Order: sequence, then structure tokens, then C-alpha cells
Amino acid sequence: MSPQVAHRVFLRALDRFEATLKPQIEDDKATFIEHCKTRYAEHGTPNFFDLVDKHQNQLFATLKAHYAKVIPAFGMQALSHVKSRQFKDTEEDNLFSDLTQRWIHTEGLKRSKLIADTTEADVLKAISDGMADGDGTAEIASAIGDVTELSAFRSELIARTETHAAATYAGIETVRNAEEKLGVTMLKSWLPTLDDRTRPDHAAMDGSDPIALNDLFNVGGEMMDRPGDPSASPDQTCNCRCALAYEEAQ
Repeated sequence: MSPQVAHRVFLRALDRFEATLKPQIEDDKATFIEHCKTRYAEHGTPNFFDLVDKHQNQLFATLKAHYAKVIPAFGMQALSHVKSRQFKDTEEDNLFSDLTQRWIHTEGLKRSKLIADTTEADVLKAISDGMADGDGTAEIASAIGDVTELSAFRSELIARTETHAAATYAGIETVRNAEEKLGVTMLKSWLPTLDDRTRPDHAAMDGSDPIALNDLFNVGGEMMDRPGDPSASPDQTCNCRCALAYEEAQ
């Protein structure tokens, strides 16, 4: 499979998984916002600590289920780049299960907390803005409900970022495992999605030379293992659609 074809396959799968996650994130956020609105209307105080905790737990469950589907799918995609592939189905299943659990353990709680904290901040801003304007409890409660209007945009960004990060993690770790088990040397190349939404730093990676799996790409001055690398800044990872191509070294 050529890098161009692999990139198109990657993007189609990315779109498909994003489309399933976005409405789930919207529902989770809308439920939290509605509970905050109801509590504020009843008590007039921004005491939402228990609601935030429940929101984070629900987001964590949503992301866990999503990762469990994304990681095997993109791991299998990446394996198609390995010509020397000699795995049995049980080996692949065990690998993808291990990768899923590792990603959930290292990233799931952290990412669900970040999403929950952002939603809480939107709610608290609606309250502070209302108080600054001299609004009453009922008016502020209504403004809290309006925070739901932010959910469509935010949920789309979350769905893309979470799907992409898990997908590129699954791909590169699957290929690393193949390199170790098969005794082959694999190279990786950064494939930017070139359109009017592409970051200049990422567009500049087009045509860059392949590098060893454990080497780092220099992306706008940041050293990154892959697109969506969680060690990089949000400026380089949020809403990213870049992919990796893999090839066996000659």
C-alpha cells in the first residue's frame, strides 16, 4: 500500500470513529450542564464538586469504550505496512488488548479530567458573567443552560483529538512490537493532511525523510514521536489529522 493510499484509509477510519464519539461527548457534557443549571436554580450557589466528579467518571467510561475500538482498528492498519508480518490472530488480539489498557491507564483519566474541568470552567464563567451583569438566580441558571451551545464545537474537537491520539499511538506501538518480534528495522514518515486547515508546522513536514521508529520529528521546534504525541503542546496536537507511514529499511 502506498503512503498516499494509506493516508486516505487512515483519514476515512478517523472520520468514522470521530462520528461515533462526538454525540457521546455532547450527551455527557449536556447532562452535566443541565444538572448544574438545575442545582443553581434551586440553591443559587456554584457548588458543583460532586457533579464534576460524576461528569469525569462518565467521560472516562465513554473514552475507555472508544479506545477499545480505535486501538485494534488502527493497530491492524499499521501492521499492513509491515511486509514481514508473521503474527497469529491471538498474538494480535493480546497486543491490542495490552496497548488499550496501557493507553487507558496513562491517558484516560488525565484526558477525561481535562475535558470535565473545561466544561466546569465554561459553567463557572456563565455564572461570573451573570453576576457581573447583576443578573438574578433564574437568569444565571438560564445562562448556564446556554453553555450547551458550546458543546457541538468542543465535542467535535475532543472527538478528533482523542481518536487521533489513540490511533497514532496504536499504530506506532504496533509497528514497534513488530520490529522487535520480527527482527526487522522499520522507518516512519510524517504525512500531513494538506488543506487550508493544516498547521504550517505540519505542512512543512511534507516530503521529509523517513526516520527510525525511536527517533523524533522536529515539528516547528518541538520534538515529537508522532502526530498526536501527548508529550507535545496542544498547539501541535489538538484537531490534528496527520498520519504516519511505515516502511522496512532496505
